[in-house]
Amino acid sequence: DETISKLSGYMEPGDIIIDGGNEWFPNSIKRADTLTPKGIQFIGMGISGGEEGARNGPSLMPGGPKQAYDKLAPIFEKVAAQVPRTG
Repeated sequence: DETISKLSGYMEPGDIIIDGGNEWFPNSIKRADTLTPKGIQFIGMGISGGEEGARNGPSLMPGGPKQAYDKLAPIFEKVAAQVPRTG
């Protein structure tokens, strides 16, 4: 929380913070609620995959405003593990 507080002092409305620390979701909601009045968007993102994820791409589980997700989706999709689509 201290880092987010300090970092947000240098940010502008429309900027996005991504927390990839696998935080407990009520804390992510609290952080988003703190940043929203400043116009800063917050994405809380679980990351899973361990050793295989490091080699082949992790499982990314972002949560936050759709507007922020839409801006970041191309990056998430390139970084995340890829699986063949079926059906």
